[in-house]
Amino acid sequence: MMILNDVDTGAPLAYMSANLLSAYRIGAIPGVGARHLARKDLKVVGLLGPGVMGKTAVAAFIAACPLIDTVKVKGRNQKSIDDFISWANANYPQITTIEVVDTIEEVVRGCDIVTYCNSDETGDPSKYPLVKREWVKLGAYLAMPAYCSLDDEMEKGDVRKVLDNTGLYEAWYEEVPKPAHNHIPLPGVRFMDMVEEGLITKDDLEDLGAIVGGDTKGRQNDEEIIILSVGGMPVKDVAWESALEAVGSSLADVVMSRVFIQNAADTHQVMEYVGSKFKGIDPATTVTCPPLGSTVYKVELEVTAYRGAAMAEVENISTAQ
Repeated sequence: MMILNDVDTGAPLAYMSANLLSAYRIGAIPGVGARHLARKDLKVVGLLGPGVMGKTAVAAFIAACPLIDTVKVKGRNQKSIDDFISWANANYPQITTIEVVDTIEEVVRGCDIVTYCNSDETGDPSKYPLVKREWVKLGAYLAMPAYCSLDDEMEKGDVRKVLDNTGLYEAWYEEVPKPAHNHIPLPGVRFMDMVEEGLITKDDLEDLGAIVGGDTKGRQNDEEIIILSVGGMPVKDVAWESALEAVGSSLADVVMSRVFIQNAADTHQVMEYVGSKFKGIDPATTVTCPPLGSTVYKVELEVTAYRGAAMAEVENISTAQ
């Protein structure tokens, strides 16, 4: 859930589902990747899964690559396809061709950008949607925020492998049984399995943040194939500390925090960190341990702040006996 507060009074303006915000966050990262990793003359997008995440990914691709005029799409049912076509026609008149295809191979072949935005069950990577090297166009950029399996040729060293945040995948890899790709179906997690198996080294993996920051080169020629694994970090939804600063506020203005911890066993570690951030601020805090949106998410934190609250006179009340 997302709470929108008035920047002056702190009064709540909206209490709403964060699903759309989350979808735009996940879609935006493939778009950032396209800005740095896709060819500048690209025109054709291949999309598996034309739902909300697929729509936001396509929107981000068009923002980064305005020459796009064709989308090849495969959906699970006719309704999702019809909804996507209506959405594209209403919002992106530059898309002059929408080709509905029947196979994953058709989604990939001939496309400058390929993205899988599907959902399914984890457990058996052989059942995840496949990408074969023979299907992939030279110079293609593949942005994968969902289930994906690569053939042996796509796993070779001449295909550039980029992670949206390397630390996220390292943390995931430590927390799940091995092979990790059986439990987290993203290609970046398969890359971590490959490191463990000795097939590649961590030096073979690149970080999108380093590319955006200029520490690592983006696309270097028109023929290299680049795959970006998109983990969709919840921290990208709202960077709350930076968000407070953006409206002239700070952590010191926080009057209430709500901490949701998926695993009760993590409570001590989480609250030790939260306590260090709010030491001396002492907002009213509630802590619960509900299921979160995915088992890979550990903590969700919501805060309520009133701009200028740090300067207010307060009375500390202790309930200790």
